[in-house]
Amino acid sequence: ILSKDIAILVRSHVQAQAYQQALNESGITAVINSKVSVFSSAEATDLYILLQAIAQPTHSSLIKQALALTWFNLDGQQLFNIINNEFAYATWVSRFQDYQLDWQNKGLMAMMRRVMTQEKIATQLTKVPHSERRITNLQHVTELLQQAVIEEHLGINKTIDWLAKHIASADSNTAAEALQLRLESDEDAVKIMTMHSAKGLEFPIVFCPYLWQRGTGLKKEKQVVKCYKDQHMIADLGTDQFEEHRSLALDEELAEDIRVFYVAVTRAQYRCYINWADVRTQDKANDSAMAYLLACTEDGFLAQQT
Repeated sequence: ILSKDIAILVRSHVQAQAYQQALNESGITAVINSKVSVFSSAEATDLYILLQAIAQPTHSSLIKQALALTWFNLDGQQLFNIINNEFAYATWVSRFQDYQLDWQNKGLMAMMRRVMTQEKIATQLTKVPHSERRITNLQHVTELLQQAVIEEHLGINKTIDWLAKHIASADSNTAAEALQLRLESDEDAVKIMTMHSAKGLEFPIVFCPYLWQRGTGLKKEKQVVKCYKDQHMIADLGTDQFEEHRSLALDEELAEDIRVFYVAVTRAQYRCYINWADVRTQDKANDSAMAYLLACTEDGFLAQQT
């Protein structure tokens, strides 16, 4: 069995990241397969911090934020020494001013090439986990930013505003060009993805560690619920029938969970591993799709323990 034969299906990106970290720490290469915008990556945010400092090299707080990036490979003591040494700090300000002049005179891409080379950023990134992904993300964001500069005739400040806007809307930006690029090395790794995004895919071996959970979209909703009633969509903002409509919405959520359950357990070509956690208590039944299918939702608590 090879790593590329295995897929892990989870409910959320947070769960996916936790599994990726645990596997990587155990020496197993794992990648998250999802339609995630490259603007949601840490590299996009780090680039924004860097460009802000280059655009305003006399702004001390922006310079300090930029120097704190892993790209500059400065530990806490080194950063403290720079900030508290007038000559050392002035040297860094001068470097950022030079980068600003390059940006003004030669353009964004030429300036970034100089920064990458002079500060050895690619070399620094190879020292951190998922280095290939991080370098690819940085190059991808820079290329998209350069494309926007050309097409929209953006100056320095407008370029930074454009990047900030796309970072802020990253969760809703699923345009093909903004999605994280697939790497050749991804093919040989364990695949981690949400159950929703696995629809239509197949893998030799599949692990489903979270089917015992229930979707939580409505459980904490106190202000508005949406449901279908008499073949019409209803959005209840607090009428006398709010609890009735909330109950209908919960039924619809359970039905969706059952559909997701079916998608998850039918992705395996040869073997599917399903985790079960009996989380029933004396006051609360297990109301997940899996519990519903196993008829473990209605029995009394004491009866469930026998």
